[in-house]
Amino acid sequence: MKVKGIICELNPLHQGHRYLMDRAMEGEDPESTCLVAAMSGPFVQRGNPAILDKWTRARIAVLEGFDLVLEIPAAYVLQSARTFAYGGLRTLSLLPGFESLVFGVEEDFFSPSFQKTLARPEEDEVQEIIREYLRQGLSYRMAVSRSLGLDLGPNTILAMEYMAMAKKLALPIRFQAIARQGMGYHQKEMVGDFPSASAIRQALVQGLLDKKDLPGGQEITQNAFTESLDPLASYLDLRDILDPLDYASSPLFESGMDFRLKACLDERPGVDEAMMKAANKRQSASRYRRMLVTSLLGLEKGKIPPITFLRPLAFNEKGRVLLRSPSCPVIQKLPASNLNGPEKDLMAVNLRAQALQEYLLGLPPKMDYKQSFFLPSSH
Repeated sequence: MKVKGIICELNPLHQGHRYLMDRAMEGEDPESTCLVAAMSGPFVQRGNPAILDKWTRARIAVLEGFDLVLEIPAAYVLQSARTFAYGGLRTLSLLPGFESLVFGVEEDFFSPSFQKTLARPEEDEVQEIIREYLRQGLSYRMAVSRSLGLDLGPNTILAMEYMAMAKKLALPIRFQAIARQGMGYHQKEMVGDFPSASAIRQALVQGLLDKKDLPGGQEITQNAFTESLDPLASYLDLRDILDPLDYASSPLFESGMDFRLKACLDERPGVDEAMMKAANKRQSASRYRRMLVTSLLGLEKGKIPPITFLRPLAFNEKGRVLLRSPSCPVIQKLPASNLNGPEKDLMAVNLRAQALQEYLLGLPPKMDYKQSFFLPSSH
């Protein structure tokens, strides 16, 4: 069975995802090709809790066309784009037959000037230029863009990370770049046939969008939506008094971030607002959110366990075939007694992240123990 993979968050799944999935399977034999999602779980790479629980997102994904949804461990999601790319690719690489990665990009990806410079970001002199721009306070996207003399979109930057990481992992895979449709990545207006995920989430939170209008919306049982860290405010106050968080141990920490964040939190504008206030030219609000959440989860720099197991969240009969022959454990139900050492540590971070999302979103507790994989025929 041939595997085409998509690294995604599906937060939530929307028409742009449907378009990407349809294009990915265009011309493929559906009997011999599996479309597999490597998906973030309770938290997304920006450091926010996902707006829907991972089980609902995975169930919708399979009902809408994916054959298998695998969870990227939270320890790799709450990181830089490069580490996130590693987590997604490493997860997919544990499947037999993984042969191509599909991703959405801005039109700049297809320009002759970009194609000519596609390999250059990995050159040592370009990396030094990027680091210098970062030291000057530019965002990573702008630093890479300026180092190449181009203006690159966020999806194109992420595509570069996928390709660089695949090379580092020596994965003999093909890449299929598909031009994104509709509104820009951060566009907040609900306009056109392809509004951005940011616009959709904002409309859900504000009650301006009915969940039934989303693809697979009939599967969503939540009635209220949030991606806020504000419920942590009282807890952070208590930790500051009794057992201050060690931000310096976080993989996202840079000198001074702990003092800056604490000062912003002390002003009590709310956790979300404190993150925005702490953000500066050098460190984004997303980085501050990731630093906070990884500190809460006890994830330490240099101690991220390797990915050595698969966690399927949903699959159909075709996807089920893939899970019969991987060269690693497949964790379908918890507790999983066959985990030990680094595997157990990686799962422990996942469980804490899931429990934290449940607290923030008001979800039923201990979903990891009560939910099992979704198989449409048993629905």
